[in-house]
Amino acid sequence: MHHNSVSRLRLAVTITVLLIACIAPVDVPAGPVVTSEQVAVGNRPFVTLDKRAPAVPSDGSFSFNATVFVDKPTSYLESRLQIYRPTGRLLYQKTFVRNDVTTDTVSLQYGRDIADLDLDPGAYPLELRVRSDADGIREWTVESELLVYDPDAAAAPVALVARVECVPLTDPDGRFTVNPANADSVRAQVERLAALIIANEELRVTLAAAPLMFEEWLRISQGFELVAPEGVIQIPAEDPTAAKYRETLGLLKSALRTGRLELLNVPFADPDISGLQSAKRIGDLTPQLERGLTAFLSSLQTTPTPMTMLHGGALPSPAAPVLSASGIRAALVDGSSLEVTSTPSGSYSVSGSELTALVTDAQASSTLGSADTSAFMARVFERSVLETTTAPLIAVLSLEAGGGPAVDTLQDCTSQLQDSPWVRFYLVSAVTESSSGEVTLAARAPQTDDTPDDYWPLVAESRAWADGLVAAAGTTDPTALSTTDISLIAESHCWAGPKDTWANADRGRAFASAAYRTAHDILGAASLVTKDITLSSGRGDVPLSIRNDSERGLIMTVRTSSDGLVVRQTDRETVVLTPAENYVTIPVDLRSALSGTLHVELWAGDVLVDDANIRVHASYLDRLAIIGGVVTLLAGILLYVVRRTTRAERTGTIQRKSTSGEQCEGGEPAEHG
Repeated sequence: MHHNSVSRLRLAVTITVLLIACIAPVDVPAGPVVTSEQVAVGNRPFVTLDKRAPAVPSDGSFSFNATVFVDKPTSYLESRLQIYRPTGRLLYQKTFVRNDVTTDTVSLQYGRDIADLDLDPGAYPLELRVRSDADGIREWTVESELLVYDPDAAAAPVALVARVECVPLTDPDGRFTVNPANADSVRAQVERLAALIIANEELRVTLAAAPLMFEEWLRISQGFELVAPEGVIQIPAEDPTAAKYRETLGLLKSALRTGRLELLNVPFADPDISGLQSAKRIGDLTPQLERGLTAFLSSLQTTPTPMTMLHGGALPSPAAPVLSASGIRAALVDGSSLEVTSTPSGSYSVSGSELTALVTDAQASSTLGSADTSAFMARVFERSVLETTTAPLIAVLSLEAGGGPAVDTLQDCTSQLQDSPWVRFYLVSAVTESSSGEVTLAARAPQTDDTPDDYWPLVAESRAWADGLVAAAGTTDPTALSTTDISLIAESHCWAGPKDTWANADRGRAFASAAYRTAHDILGAASLVTKDITLSSGRGDVPLSIRNDSERGLIMTVRTSSDGLVVRQTDRETVVLTPAENYVTIPVDLRSALSGTLHVELWAGDVLVDDANIRVHASYLDRLAIIGGVVTLLAGILLYVVRRTTRAERTGTIQRKSTSGEQCEGGEPAEHG
């Protein structure tokens, strides 16, 4: 009996040792440790961890797959997964050991039911460590998290915004100076996004893009003029490049019709907001939005939502009333535009405004931009589950030339999240009604340091003259409309480029200069023709000649002011100037003055086109008659006084003072010295 007991004990010890040897890490001789970043097989990482699902319910289970790409034969391969509680206490550990592994791909499965672990929603750190003895000791480590959510909690709302960044392809004359066939990456990404929306019925995306871009695409699709070294080339609508842009516009229209893609009402040329403020042209958001609507209608046959996103998510407080007056109800805003820059993502009312501010999440947007799918999903989980908020998370993905496969990143993220019950995708328009409180806008938009000093003064002058041309020539004049478009394009932030270096500032200046020259050439053809005048009397009309050497009728305003005379009408008069000579009279009154100065200005909108001073005199005969009348009147008065005095003396009604010592009547005798 005793011998059998000892034998069974030895057998149990032996089995236990063998089991420990199989599952426990084996101490191997110390050697150089090589990280996974330094060793790869081709373009593949040496070790990957597929967690199958971004997060698991607290009453469910996890299932991970570790893949090891073995590049060299190894006699010993070890893979260990450890999961910890946030306190650092070990929650789960499992180790696989493989011997005599040739070059191959080794797949290892880790999994466990976690319902009995009573885990709270949260992120549980995990570490996957792989060791190999090929060519010395090599070790790779993958760090991640096991995300656990409450299966009974409501799904968190997530809104995705695709922000398109581009540079205009034309010159001020409307000819393409950049070949659309060679600047195709943005079009390809938008086409890819539209196809993704059509194919995926669960995906919802809001698109923010300058309508100027879509209008250029429409012109390309219809055939266009290309400036080439050998001259201007006419590219027909049958050209493959034109056909590609036509197909993209068609696919985009189809995606919009699904109701799963919506357009933000971005201003026409996506203007630089800090630049508008420095130029005191924030009011230009109104014509930018108006022109953008016509561009959307002509290129996509649709109207955008009453929401906007100004460039960079800027929204200074002076812009809010301008947007509201243009029918905008909500604006996507970056935290840098708020007085409290750390405001969480969500929908907020704006203090002192009717606008709703939809604050974007900087961290989620950054991870999308860096194509870090895992980090994006971790951020969505942190915001949606760990922060226990029902406010929407709004993330912005930039689609830009040379910016990489951004749409592929979007697809990777959404494909893994859209089946997760703890998150749900919405259009931005669907999350505007929820309110997370109130925010106060900062007074100024964030500024870029590389803006050329002369840029915005030139643009401001260009815009003023373009507005003046519209005021003078009318809102239907083709030249006035094209000049306005050119000046609005000069305000675009696209000239700054994705890194805000203003690398294309010279092209923007060309637009501003072209608009200024066109407006100045037309308006400058109107001039005042004046000369000094002598009126026949103190009141009269001053004739004014206004010459219009342009070939169109112009509506301008004559403004007057005076020194030494009175203008007997309003100081502003609207005049319609036909080509050639035009005459206006200005009624004045010199009153008692011999002369005065009439200052005349000719305005087109808020632009001073010309001014002049007119010296106005009364005629000498008129002035002599007035002086003679005054002299006659004074002489008559003097004669009357003299005659009255003489008559009084004769009748004795005037008593003279006694010069003797006689006593005056009723008085004492006069005293003599």
